[in-house]
Amino acid sequence: MSTLEFETSIQPAQGFHFSITTKLSPDIPPECTAVNLRFTLPPSVFADPYELDLHRSAFSYHISALPDLELPTSAVDQADIVLDVNAAISSPPIVTVPVHARYGEAKDTGEDMFESIHIKYPKVTLLCQSKGVLPVTSTA
Repeated sequence: MSTLEFETSIQPAQGFHFSITTKLSPDIPPECTAVNLRFTLPPSVFADPYELDLHRSAFSYHISALPDLELPTSAVDQADIVLDVNAAISSPPIVTVPVHARYGEAKDTGEDMFESIHIKYPKVTLLCQSKGVLPVTSTA
């Protein structure tokens, strides 16, 4: 079997509300029926469990620590949060997860008013009946 690959994108690229979309290569073996995406989110990003619940027909999820939705980045624990998303493999094999940026530090006039947030690619594995768990490689 050839190496399975995925690509991940974030849309829109600016703002506080965005989606992380992961697209798997189309040559997934037929015995693979589900995909697990493990996101490691920095303190400046959170997944809203109430919003994720609205997507229960597309995927299930587990968050390592429930976020306080109203706190700015400076007021939260500075540890990364792990978000596991499990989805049945669909056609096309695409999973979209909504996330949010937290408010950053207050800036003085004249400073760059925007802050870049870096989100790591998810760790992607396929769950297959006869092969167990198969890792998938990023195309980035």
